[in-house]
Amino acid sequence: EDGAVAWRKTVGPIEFPPSLDGDLLAVSLVDGRVIALALEDGSERWTRNLHSSPGEPFVVGERVYVGTQDKTFYVLYASSGRVEDHRAIGSQVRGRVAIDDERVYMAGLDNMLRAVRRRGGALLWQKSLVYRPAAGPVLIGEMVLVPGYVETPLPVFAVATGAQAGALGFDGSLVALPVFTSLEDGRFAVIGITGGLENKWTISLRTPPLVHPIAAQPLTVLPGE
Repeated sequence: EDGAVAWRKTVGPIEFPPSLDGDLLAVSLVDGRVIALALEDGSERWTRNLHSSPGEPFVVGERVYVGTQDKTFYVLYASSGRVEDHRAIGSQVRGRVAIDDERVYMAGLDNMLRAVRRRGGALLWQKSLVYRPAAGPVLIGEMVLVPGYVETPLPVFAVATGAQAGALGFDGSLVALPVFTSLEDGRFAVIGITGGLENKWTISLRTPPLVHPIAAQPLTVLPGE
């Protein structure tokens, strides 16, 4: 109501944004710990030492998902911090993961997008990116993409198979991470800022069709429907 500080807590060096779900705030500390704080008063609920600096956490569905600098991916119980699952992956995770009912999507510093099964962690598919991820994956309905500072269009992948389902392009090189949203009529929209050495900057809102149209062919050629 008045902007007064509700609480303040010293926790140690922090490199990445925390994650909030309900009244639980999960924070990654550079020294290897993940701590959970009560949103109301900042009191500590639990601490889990992962013995390697953790990246940006993501709390959802009573779980905390986080990768570490030693290329390990952890799933923690949000209620206690106990490790439910952990496994070695091929790279450090960039940004926070994205999650749907079946899969966890993660962007790696090895320029790979991976989808693993939410229960059990089995690798479902992985796709190589031609650019370094600038943030974690973004889910757009049945599609997923990884933001990056590139002039070429960003590839968009189908969540179920990893097949390319289109591309998202801008008129120039992105100078800030795009903002993804949806309009009142349900259409997907993205806001991007582009610019360069000529000191000309443009902000644009786009509602791009992300699925390639089917090329016109004789009906005898088209498979299925």
